[in-house]
Amino acid sequence: FICDPTDANIVYACNDGGVFKSTDKGETWTDISSGLRVAQIYRISPAFTEPGMVLSGWQDNGCNLWDGSEWDRVQGGDGMGVIIDYTDEDRMYASYQYGYISRTINGGASWTDLPVAGGGWVTPFVMDPVDHLVMYYGAYDGSIQKSTNGGTSWSTKPANLGGETFEIAVSPANTNYVYANALQKIKLSTDAGESWSSITAGLPLVGIGINFIAVSDENPEHVWVALSGYDDGNKVYFSDNAGDTWTNISGTLPNVPVNTIVYENVSDQDRLYVGTDIGVFTKDNLDADWEPYMTGLPNVMIHELEINYAEGKLYAATYGRSVWKSDLYDFVAPTLTTLVPLTNYCPDENLNVSYSASGEFNAGNIFKVELSDASGSFVDPVEIGSLASVSLTGVIACTIPASTVNGSGYLIRTVSTNTAFIGTDNGADITISCSKPASITTATVTPTSAELTWETTDCGVLYEVQYKAVADATWLTTTTASTSTTVVGLVPNTTYEWAVRTICVESPLVQTEYTDTEEFNTIQNSINDIPGFSSLNIYPNPVTETANVDFDLAVASEIKIELFDITGQSVRMVYNGLLNAGANHIVIEREGLSRGVYTLQFTNGDVTGSRNIVIE
Repeated sequence: FICDPTDANIVYACNDGGVFKSTDKGETWTDISSGLRVAQIYRISPAFTEPGMVLSGWQDNGCNLWDGSEWDRVQGGDGMGVIIDYTDEDRMYASYQYGYISRTINGGASWTDLPVAGGGWVTPFVMDPVDHLVMYYGAYDGSIQKSTNGGTSWSTKPANLGGETFEIAVSPANTNYVYANALQKIKLSTDAGESWSSITAGLPLVGIGINFIAVSDENPEHVWVALSGYDDGNKVYFSDNAGDTWTNISGTLPNVPVNTIVYENVSDQDRLYVGTDIGVFTKDNLDADWEPYMTGLPNVMIHELEINYAEGKLYAATYGRSVWKSDLYDFVAPTLTTLVPLTNYCPDENLNVSYSASGEFNAGNIFKVELSDASGSFVDPVEIGSLASVSLTGVIACTIPASTVNGSGYLIRTVSTNTAFIGTDNGADITISCSKPASITTATVTPTSAELTWETTDCGVLYEVQYKAVADATWLTTTTASTSTTVVGLVPNTTYEWAVRTICVESPLVQTEYTDTEEFNTIQNSINDIPGFSSLNIYPNPVTETANVDFDLAVASEIKIELFDITGQSVRMVYNGLLNAGANHIVIEREGLSRGVYTLQFTNGDVTGSRNIVIE
């Protein structure tokens, strides 16, 4: 707590929650901690399935999740042990002091408390490296609890460690091998926790204790322990026979506590990393001694080290300077290039994307092909294909999503999951487009039909034509795979309009807007084309009051006589029915008809003819 020497109203307060400022002598406070990286972190868990995500337990400040850009507090209290499930980053475990654990299966949206016994200040709990639903928990009385259903229920295994459990380690090479320790005792179970035997003999535990355990991923009997305290020369011990005998490999490590140790899986020479009160050190079997591995790392206590093999990164939980990460000692950044055969594609089109890589990719790696947005940004990429492989070259079958919007700035890249790496993009803009037809034309027109044509489009699988008489409100549609269609059943001597659009994908439907409309006029049939129809006489014409319509039929026939205005709209059904053979006489009343030119249409069967009349 301090007062501003130049303004008595301004005071500052520092506490385990950060730095706060008041401008009214403490009546109100503002948190000014933003940007400080001073968290005191006990344990961390990087996410294997979501590289860059880290869950961590903070002294006095709960458990916090880093999503790659910012921290979010997901649990309160003194944050302690944490786990992100290696099969699903949405499944997480977080604990606070004395071993109280909660679990989420939805990325932290909700949490469920688990029925555990309680443990020490920092209670260890671990996940089986092969079966993610198997977990081990170190209780306050030196017993081990085991769950086979992801923590929903637990059974107690009498490890009898003689004090609160400090650490637990399960061998990836044989998960029946489970190591656990209290400060002054370490035991081994070779039957997945059912029975335990002490392997403490040979360790120099006078005045110091066991802080951490690491186990080889290739041999379950290769085990290392990190020792606490200030007994110079007794820092790290190794056993190649599951603890029957121990070898001191401390070398010239500084005389400070070794708080954590981690073994790098699939390392030819047993690469190890240790975290001490003054930083990180590393060695393997070819090294005569430990060497500092902390370039760029603050001089700070390291509480835990974890490796994310999907990233090839070593993570460090520091007690006072938050979370840091580094490439693994022998890590060589891979390269990953992408080759796309063309630069123009249609929605829902299949393509083969080739990749070429260098470096090492681990078992379980998946190469994924991603499509940018239309501006070339990969902020929110779309996965369009994948291939499970560790091969440095390959071809990945991909499909452009049907929902892709038209654009000419798309890019495609390949990424890998293990090692997690983002490759370079294809290097050239890609056009993805479902385009409208061009140059629509009305070809052959008859009194009752018209041939409509247009130019083909690159991505069209079908074309939908809409048409109607200009005077009508309702469009008629027809679909074709060709670049032309003939519409029939039209009214002679009528103005029509039409347009066409491209269908690029039938399901899910992807189609363009319609083109601008094109108009055409049907021609007028000759009356002489109507079978058995002759001697038509309309009088008077122009019409002032009534019009007389005389004509002859060779045989009795069903005749329809209909009057259309100049827009092609039917304005009157004059007659529709059977007429006798011989002379016929029909009268049309002028009443209700506006002045203008009309078309009188005669239909016999499927043949139509017409004659114009004028209403005055």
